[in-house]
Amino acid sequence: MLTALAATALAYLVALPVGLTAALTHVRRLEELLMRPLDVLLAVPSLLLILLVASVFSPGATGLALLVAMVNVPDAARIVRARRARPPPVPRSRRCACRARPGGASPWATSAGPPCAPSPPTPESG
Repeated sequence: MLTALAATALAYLVALPVGLTAALTHVRRLEELLMRPLDVLLAVPSLLLILLVASVFSPGATGLALLVAMVNVPDAARIVRARRARPPPVPRSRRCACRARPGGASPWATSAGPPCAPSPPTPESG
């Protein structure tokens, strides 16, 4: 139980700064530099990686906690990044259709129907 708690705490201790930096940076290259190695690690099945490393090196409880934390960092970093990143802005031409759908309008009616009144300007679109 203590090993699992240590692995989870360590994974989030590493993933939180990485995910927040990737989400809040406005430099695309920095975001890719942070997230691409984690994507590569996500491509490897984590259980297979844990079993392979544990069978070769036979780690103790501390080594196992580090190993489990290592395979959980990419998932945690992506969760933190996705939760903190802002969604892309809706284009001005699609704002009316986005508001009409919750009111019950079908996708066909919002795309092929008569044009709706333009949206009032927002502070971001200015």
